[in-house]
Amino acid sequence: MSVNIGFLGCGGIANHHMRTIKTLEGADMVAWFDLDAERAKAAATEYGGTVFDSAEKLLSEGGVDCVYICTPPFAHGDLEMAAIAAKKPIFLEKPIGVDMKVVRSIEKAVNDAGLITSVGYHFRYFAATAKAEAALAGKTITTVMGFWMGGFPGVYWWRRMDMSGGQMCEQTTHIVDMARLFAGEVKAVCAAYALLCLKDVEDITVPDTGTMTLFFENGAVGTISNCCHLPMGGRVGIDVIACDTMASMDGNHLVLRTAEGVEDVSLDNNPTAVEDAAFIKAVGTGDASGIRSPYSDAARSLAVSIAANVSAEQHSIIQVSDVG
Repeated sequence: MSVNIGFLGCGGIANHHMRTIKTLEGADMVAWFDLDAERAKAAATEYGGTVFDSAEKLLSEGGVDCVYICTPPFAHGDLEMAAIAAKKPIFLEKPIGVDMKVVRSIEKAVNDAGLITSVGYHFRYFAATAKAEAALAGKTITTVMGFWMGGFPGVYWWRRMDMSGGQMCEQTTHIVDMARLFAGEVKAVCAAYALLCLKDVEDITVPDTGTMTLFFENGAVGTISNCCHLPMGGRVGIDVIACDTMASMDGNHLVLRTAEGVEDVSLDNNPTAVEDAAFIKAVGTGDASGIRSPYSDAARSLAVSIAANVSAEQHSIIQVSDVG
């Protein structure tokens, strides 16, 4: 039996999932909604299905078993609540918001409804991540160093802190999430940001470089540094250090260093396909064990980035629990 999928938001990242889902068995994309109706029509032309002029109509009339919500960070809230009211499982793209009060209200509603959720932290689904987890299993993690050195996305909302949350919330959230995956929950952060290279960009309020120090609950420490001013891009990855092992990951490229030597491997899988397949299987079977980032876990990653934003603004150490 096929799982019928609706899309709320049909922009860039949504199209990435559409192309992947098309290759998966047991999944049909049947309903589309976007504030830009032309994008929804383009998706329906490409993949079939019906275009709706509101999310509520899609949820009530679209014959969907679940929805993908692929909207910018500032647009989260009403769509999730509508899907929850309709009792539809939800796949959300990251970051899941810019306001922790909104996120926590959604989290409570999702949990009260007992709905299956998945968030697009696809780094968790890299084959290299699984291999690094196996190599580090049972070891004491001491240090994490993360990096997202990239360019400047062209969409207007990305340059506004109130709309995107800035680089530490938007793209770098993947690295924050990986830090939590390997080293556990973050107790406090201290961050510093600057705007140096992109000051002439119209209406920009996001910093173009930043670093945060992380204090983990288990005593480990870490740093995550980023920038968004490199037109050629740079390193995107994470180093995880235990007492006798170091794992360095850049996507599906993994370098493991131990006293016995160095293992340098490039693994091959499509993490988005694994991620989408896990969600679709969960919807179809009720078995959510393959989902690596449900909503509540994603909320904890977002809280770390929000705390970093507050820290940079206040020039102080911020307890993650204090941001909600």
